[in-house]
Amino acid sequence: MTEALDAFPSTSSEATPVAELLRITPAEASYLARLAPALATSPRRVLRFVNSYSLIKASLDPAARAQVENGDFRPLLTLLAIAVGSENKSRKVFDRLRASADLEIMLEDDFPQASTCQAAIACYRDAGAGVEDLRRYIPLVDRFTFLGPEE
Repeated sequence: MTEALDAFPSTSSEATPVAELLRITPAEASYLARLAPALATSPRRVLRFVNSYSLIKASLDPAARAQVENGDFRPLLTLLAIAVGSENKSRKVFDRLRASADLEIMLEDDFPQASTCQAAIACYRDAGAGVEDLRRYIPLVDRFTFLGPEE
């Protein structure tokens, strides 16, 4: 797990203004809005989702943050929507993502918390992205949502 987290170094000693760390780009805001229906069951859930994303972004070093802002926000936000929207089932969802190379399997009806997960995965699939990008961000989302791997 430590190796996976090394791919997302934390903020360096360079001081970055807090407002810059918390800035949401127009593209991120648009994707957030597309994911919102998956989380609309609770205002607190939506707030936790946005706050968690801001915290994750602020923790990244400038290069990793720029990478996220330049398009890598989609897998990160999708996984975060699954983690926040189906908290009690997200570990199973993430395990299934690790095991499958096919996003379509994630849209099957027997999938845990199907409506939340299906909405997030469908949004991601429509953006033309693949499973590998999702897998890359699972450790980071686990870390910031306190899911972590089952022991």
